[in-house]
Amino acid sequence: MKRIIALLVSCLIMVFIFMRIDFRQFLLYVKEMNFGLLILAVAFFIPQVAITAFRWKELIKHRLHMSLWESTKLILAGNALNILLPSRMGDLSKAYFLKREGKLEIKRGTNIVLFEKYIDLASLGIVILTGILFNFQLNQANLMGLAYSLSLIGIFPVLYFLKLDRWVGHPVFEKNKFLSKIKHFLLDAQQYLLELKKNPTHLTFIILISIFLWFVHILQFYVIFLAFHSTVSLFNIFRLAPLAILVGLVPITMAGIGTRDSAMIYFFSPYEAVPKIVGIGVFATLRYFVPGLLGLPFLNQYIVKDAVETTPSQS
Repeated sequence: MKRIIALLVSCLIMVFIFMRIDFRQFLLYVKEMNFGLLILAVAFFIPQVAITAFRWKELIKHRLHMSLWESTKLILAGNALNILLPSRMGDLSKAYFLKREGKLEIKRGTNIVLFEKYIDLASLGIVILTGILFNFQLNQANLMGLAYSLSLIGIFPVLYFLKLDRWVGHPVFEKNKFLSKIKHFLLDAQQYLLELKKNPTHLTFIILISIFLWFVHILQFYVIFLAFHSTVSLFNIFRLAPLAILVGLVPITMAGIGTRDSAMIYFFSPYEAVPKIVGIGVFATLRYFVPGLLGLPFLNQYIVKDAVETTPSQS
């Protein structure tokens, strides 16, 4: 039911957007689009998925050795679920599928996914700061970007030095079943962070991979802008496109369709014609659907495998 509501909200927002723009101008921009550059933008999915899969492989190497191909299948399966689930919650399927295969405890798998998401969001903040640095203005968008980026980056030393065992050592955490589960989950999170801190070089490597991955994502956005013959500068895209991506993560629409497009209009309308921004937003949605569609066969494999393993044998 929630997915149906999210789809309806997406449709309503997009209908409203198209009612407010010059549709003929929109079609003209699409017609004049450079399809060669659009194909190049689509090709960016190859390094994006490969880098994401490599990062996941590195994140779990302390507990599980996984081939790059197996990691890629997990990433693509999660992307398929991200089409339906809000805020890219399909990424949690990696922990679930590994747990079902008996390869990784669900607590550890979930903690790794959550840390991966944090590193992702903090790295996006660094990308925003890069754009602001090269195009510094005291405006609302930059202040929003600064607030987000500095807040997320500021969490890192807290995570690095925080001793969670001091916070969950009270006897009440053992007396209550639910609180006990939270305690053991948090202690596992602390243990995972300790494992990462034992090898600062490896942790730095993971962070650099994440930052580089977002630079690749934003460059893909830039190519889509170029495909529409847009004159928006690269650094404006670096500081504004991530804000639109963040708005798209708000869990009220399907895969951010509608909310992300509205944010694109809000942030980029001072620099580009609105019908062109709408066209860019529509084709930018391919960033979510192409990996998702490619991941459907792998998601099906994991679901079928899970169903076979959980079906009781017939005597």
